[in-house]
Amino acid sequence: RGRRSAGSRRRLQQKNARVLLCARRPAQARTLQRAHPALRLVSWARRHEILAQCDMLINASAGGMAGMAALDLDIAALPPSAGVLDMVYRPLRTPLLRATEARGLVSMDGLYMLIFQALENYRLWFPQQTAALSRADLFPALYQLCRSHLTPAQPAPS
Repeated sequence: RGRRSAGSRRRLQQKNARVLLCARRPAQARTLQRAHPALRLVSWARRHEILAQCDMLINASAGGMAGMAALDLDIAALPPSAGVLDMVYRPLRTPLLRATEARGLVSMDGLYMLIFQALENYRLWFPQQTAALSRADLFPALYQLCRSHLTPAQPAPS
């Protein structure tokens, strides 16, 4: 939420992207905007109409997380070239990602974010051990390992 969305926003602004923040809690959104004035706030009530302007939709909320209600967002207005990142990683296939896949849009689940955060933290804590390793070396194996633990086991064929 706050930290996750701020980190995503920073990376996008480094790429000169225009960042729209549409939050259910206006007070928190204004606090984040005060710290990062380039953010453009959009009211939650306008969330569906602004989707047509999006190249990338990032869900940094708990919407769709196990035990939580699905994100109240109809992605029908997203352009066909848009991508979707849902930072939720449990379950991996949230209602948002299922809707994204049904439309044929590019999507990423929250496991990517979780692993990249872990790799970055490991690099910061153990710089000598990680000097020769790159994210590209570690990511595929870590992603598959985590995915195997987060995805329910398939029943054995009868």
